[in-house]
Amino acid sequence: MGPRLDVRGRFGGFADPGGVVCGCPWSMVVFLGARRVQHGLLRKSWKVLILSSAALVLGMGLWWTFGSSATAHGRLTGAFSSDPEAGRRSFLMKKTAQLAWNHPLLGVGPGAFRVWFPSVEVQGLAPAEYATQPYIISEHGHNDFLQMAADAGWPAALLWILMCALVSLRLFQGLGSASDGDDLLRIGALGALVALFVHGLANFPFQIVPTESAAWALAAVALRSMEAVQVPSESLEAWGWFRRWHWIFVGIVLASVLIMARDRQFSEEGLWWRGAGELTMKNAVGATPILLEATGMDRREDRIWSLHGQAQFDQGNIWQSIGSLREVYRLNPYDAASALRLALALMENRLYDEAEKVLSATVAYAPNLPELWEPLGAVSFQNKKFDNAIKAYDWMLYYHVDEEAAYTNKAAAQGSLNQLLDARRTLLEADQKFPNSGNIQVNLAITLYKMGLRKDAYQAWKKASVLTPSNPQVDFLRKVMQAPR
Repeated sequence: MGPRLDVRGRFGGFADPGGVVCGCPWSMVVFLGARRVQHGLLRKSWKVLILSSAALVLGMGLWWTFGSSATAHGRLTGAFSSDPEAGRRSFLMKKTAQLAWNHPLLGVGPGAFRVWFPSVEVQGLAPAEYATQPYIISEHGHNDFLQMAADAGWPAALLWILMCALVSLRLFQGLGSASDGDDLLRIGALGALVALFVHGLANFPFQIVPTESAAWALAAVALRSMEAVQVPSESLEAWGWFRRWHWIFVGIVLASVLIMARDRQFSEEGLWWRGAGELTMKNAVGATPILLEATGMDRREDRIWSLHGQAQFDQGNIWQSIGSLREVYRLNPYDAASALRLALALMENRLYDEAEKVLSATVAYAPNLPELWEPLGAVSFQNKKFDNAIKAYDWMLYYHVDEEAAYTNKAAAQGSLNQLLDARRTLLEADQKFPNSGNIQVNLAITLYKMGLRKDAYQAWKKASVLTPSNPQVDFLRKVMQAPR
């Protein structure tokens, strides 16, 4: 119905514009590092460099021709054009900085970015911009430095930036300071780190555990290689042997603890993916026990509750769906999609007051999600809050959501407030857009009759009787028209 963008990407890749751009600083660092180690090093190795560059270009060409998808092509070419991808990332970064500014000292908490991001999406936007800026669901700010500030606060982000700068500076200063032949390793490590830091300005490499772990492990190896190697004396050989095995033992224990701690999370994520897959295949019955098992493993994970609520809703188990979706709303009050599903389930059970509260709170931070306005208009009308219903129907017209129904319902709300002139104006405007709508003609006839314009009401009724002769309101109006005044 309306624009909605999902940028939940969990993995990076060569198709990302940042992945291409970060090759430039890597090349520059390698060039400067090689000059610092030995001025003639590049000249002496020109054959190897040419062959390596040719192999790289050939590999990228083969990947571009045979290994990449249309989406990858679009993202890569978008880095050098006016593709909307650049605008979306710019918006994400700007709003990530705004979220960090709203929580400057401690941030919103590690891993809570996706929960809090919708709370700032429309802050500072004029209503006229809502239609051009779709509602975004994102787990990443596409800038590691800004997301660190949003997650943990500006002090932590500045410390992290300082650590990255010190590690890079230490590696660069250490080039050429030893004659152990490991300078090329340090050059490569430094180049890779700088490339990842630049990549982090437009993506999230340090939000991906394998990439982040490999980067810091590589930095540790390079830094360690710069330390002077001391040969232990014979009296310390036994202690050195014990120390080596001691750290191996400690490493095994820590690894075992981590594996045991992560096993539960891996199992939970496996259930999450299985349940989501079953729902994708429209198998709500098969998804329900899987998701129920997942909720038993972690009752704080709102996304599992959301999928379970969706599965129950799809099966028609409305009350069970309400229970799960209420839990989602408690854990994540900024999940607009789940809030909408909760409101629809509440309306099914005639819990109109609660549904109106949920929808009113949701449109406050997600007015650019068009699907919210139709149920809000309906529940406001049901609760006889006609002013709120009129506003909701105006937003439906703004987003072009079921416009014919929006016009007629808006006119009905105006009529309920005895704003008959406004109701007539609304229906005449609707008649211009939908000249063959019997429903609009019926409502226009009723409005004109209430205004005492019986002749005009008769003409509208006559037109409605031709367009929708089976409409029960047409028969009712016939009796009213024929009744003596």
